[in-house]
Amino acid sequence: MTRPPPSDLVQDSSPAPPLNENHVRRIQATFWYVDDLLQSIEALTHPDPSPFVRERPDLSQDEGRMLLSFVSLARNRMLAALDRLGIPRPEQKLSARRSVSTSLLYAEISLSELDTRSLRGYGAVDSVAGEEITAVSADLQNLMRPQQGFSPSLRAVQYF
Repeated sequence: MTRPPPSDLVQDSSPAPPLNENHVRRIQATFWYVDDLLQSIEALTHPDPSPFVRERPDLSQDEGRMLLSFVSLARNRMLAALDRLGIPRPEQKLSARRSVSTSLLYAEISLSELDTRSLRGYGAVDSVAGEEITAVSADLQNLMRPQQGFSPSLRAVQYF
Protein backbone atom coordinates (compact mmCIF):
# COMPACT_ATOMS: atom_id res chain seq x y z
CA MET A 1 0.00 0.00 0.00
CA THR A 2 1.43 3.36 -0.96
CA ARG A 3 1.00 6.41 1.19
CA PRO A 4 -0.29 9.65 -0.28
CA PRO A 5 2.14 12.55 -0.43
CA PRO A 6 2.32 14.58 2.81
CA SER A 7 0.46 17.54 1.32
CA ASP A 8 -2.51 15.26 0.58
CA LEU A 9 -2.47 14.02 4.17
CA VAL A 10 -2.78 17.56 5.49
CA GLN A 11 -5.73 18.36 3.21
CA ASP A 12 -7.67 15.16 3.96
CA SER A 13 -10.64 16.08 6.14
CA SER A 14 -12.26 12.67 6.35
CA PRO A 15 -12.80 11.48 9.93
CA ALA A 16 -10.06 9.28 11.31
CA PRO A 17 -10.82 5.89 12.79
CA PRO A 18 -11.08 5.90 16.59
CA LEU A 19 -7.89 5.53 18.61
CA ASN A 20 -7.50 4.03 22.06
CA GLU A 21 -5.87 5.90 24.97
CA ASN A 22 -2.51 4.23 24.37
CA HIS A 23 -2.47 5.36 20.74
CA VAL A 24 -3.34 8.90 21.79
CA ARG A 25 -0.61 9.01 24.46
CA ARG A 26 1.99 7.67 22.03
CA ILE A 27 1.09 10.23 19.36
CA GLN A 28 1.11 13.05 21.92
CA ALA A 29 4.47 11.93 23.34
CA THR A 30 5.97 11.76 19.85
CA PHE A 31 4.70 15.23 18.98
CA TRP A 32 6.03 16.64 22.28
CA TYR A 33 9.42 15.12 21.52
CA VAL A 34 9.41 16.46 17.96
CA ASP A 35 8.46 19.88 19.32
CA ASP A 36 11.43 19.73 21.73
CA LEU A 37 13.66 19.09 18.72
CA LEU A 38 12.02 21.97 16.86
CA GLN A 39 12.68 24.21 19.87
CA SER A 40 16.36 23.26 19.59
CA ILE A 41 16.31 24.32 15.95
CA GLU A 42 14.63 27.61 16.89
CA ALA A 43 17.32 28.27 19.48
CA LEU A 44 20.03 27.78 16.86
CA THR A 45 18.51 30.53 14.72
CA HIS A 46 18.92 33.05 17.55
CA PRO A 47 21.57 35.61 16.63
CA ASP A 48 23.23 35.59 20.09
CA PRO A 49 23.49 31.96 21.15
CA SER A 50 24.82 30.88 24.52
CA PRO A 51 28.60 30.60 24.64
CA PHE A 52 28.06 27.02 25.81
CA VAL A 53 26.13 25.70 22.82
CA ARG A 54 27.85 22.92 20.94
CA GLU A 55 27.01 24.23 17.50
CA ARG A 56 28.86 27.01 15.70
CA PRO A 57 26.54 29.91 14.81
CA ASP A 58 27.06 29.40 11.07
CA LEU A 59 23.48 29.92 9.86
CA SER A 60 22.87 32.89 7.62
CA GLN A 61 19.90 35.17 8.33
CA ASP A 62 18.12 33.71 5.32
CA GLU A 63 18.71 30.17 6.57
CA GLY A 64 17.47 31.18 10.01
CA ARG A 65 14.27 32.64 8.56
CA MET A 66 13.77 29.53 6.42
CA LEU A 67 14.23 27.27 9.44
CA LEU A 68 11.77 29.30 11.50
CA SER A 69 9.23 29.00 8.68
CA PHE A 70 9.87 25.27 8.55
CA VAL A 71 9.38 24.94 12.33
CA SER A 72 6.09 26.81 12.07
CA LEU A 73 4.95 24.62 9.18
CA ALA A 74 5.87 21.43 11.06
CA ARG A 75 3.95 22.56 14.14
CA ASN A 76 0.92 23.52 12.08
CA ARG A 77 0.94 20.10 10.42
CA MET A 78 1.18 18.35 13.78
CA LEU A 79 -1.77 20.41 15.08
CA ALA A 80 -3.77 19.61 11.95
CA ALA A 81 -2.97 15.92 12.43
CA LEU A 82 -4.19 16.07 16.03
CA ASP A 83 -7.41 17.70 14.85
CA ARG A 84 -7.95 15.07 12.14
CA LEU A 85 -7.27 12.26 14.58
CA GLY A 86 -9.61 13.71 17.18
CA ILE A 87 -6.80 14.12 19.71
CA PRO A 88 -7.05 17.15 21.98
CA ARG A 89 -4.46 19.85 21.41
CA PRO A 90 -1.78 20.09 24.09
CA GLU A 91 -2.61 22.11 27.17
CA GLN A 92 -0.07 24.30 28.89
CA LYS A 93 -0.46 22.72 32.32
CA LEU A 94 3.00 23.35 33.72
CA SER A 95 3.95 26.58 35.40
CA ALA A 96 6.86 28.41 33.78
CA ARG A 97 7.91 29.55 37.28
CA ARG A 98 8.02 25.95 38.47
CA SER A 99 10.02 24.88 35.40
CA VAL A 100 12.52 27.70 35.99
CA SER A 101 12.75 26.80 39.66
CA THR A 102 13.28 23.11 38.87
CA SER A 103 15.94 23.89 36.26
CA LEU A 104 17.77 26.12 38.74
CA LEU A 105 17.61 23.36 41.35
CA TYR A 106 19.06 20.83 38.90
CA ALA A 107 21.81 23.30 37.98
CA GLU A 108 22.58 23.84 41.65
CA ILE A 109 22.80 20.08 42.24
CA SER A 110 25.13 19.63 39.25
CA LEU A 111 27.36 22.42 40.51
CA SER A 112 27.40 20.95 44.02
CA GLU A 113 28.93 17.82 42.51
CA LEU A 114 31.74 19.86 40.94
CA ASP A 115 34.45 19.75 43.58
CA THR A 116 38.02 18.57 43.98
CA ARG A 117 36.91 15.24 45.44
CA SER A 118 34.79 14.44 42.37
CA LEU A 119 37.63 15.52 40.08
CA ARG A 120 40.17 13.17 41.71
CA GLY A 121 38.88 10.36 39.54
CA TYR A 122 40.34 12.23 36.56
CA GLY A 123 43.75 12.67 38.18
CA ALA A 124 45.37 14.76 40.90
CA VAL A 125 44.07 18.31 41.27
CA ASP A 126 46.51 21.10 42.09
CA SER A 127 45.60 22.68 45.47
CA VAL A 128 45.38 26.23 44.06
CA ALA A 129 43.18 25.04 41.17
CA GLY A 130 41.13 23.03 43.66
CA GLU A 131 40.46 26.13 45.77
CA GLU A 132 39.42 28.06 42.68
CA ILE A 133 37.10 25.26 41.53
CA THR A 134 35.52 25.12 44.99
CA ALA A 135 35.01 28.90 44.99
CA VAL A 136 33.54 28.94 41.48
CA SER A 137 31.21 26.06 42.31
CA ALA A 138 30.01 27.74 45.52
CA ASP A 139 29.48 31.07 43.76
CA LEU A 140 27.46 29.51 40.95
CA GLN A 141 25.44 27.37 43.39
CA ASN A 142 24.46 30.53 45.28
CA LEU A 143 23.49 32.20 42.03
CA MET A 144 21.26 29.27 41.06
CA ARG A 145 19.31 29.35 44.32
CA PRO A 146 15.99 31.06 43.61
CA GLN A 147 16.16 32.89 46.95
CA GLN A 148 19.45 34.48 45.88
CA GLY A 149 18.77 34.77 42.17
CA PHE A 150 16.90 37.09 39.89
CA SER A 151 13.30 36.63 40.98
CA PRO A 152 11.93 36.95 44.50
CA SER A 153 8.62 35.50 43.28
CA LEU A 154 10.34 32.13 42.87
CA ARG A 155 10.87 31.90 46.63
CA ALA A 156 7.35 30.64 47.12
CA VAL A 157 7.70 27.84 44.57
CA GLN A 158 7.87 24.46 46.25
CA TYR A 159 10.31 22.02 44.67
CA PHE A 160 8.51 18.90 45.84
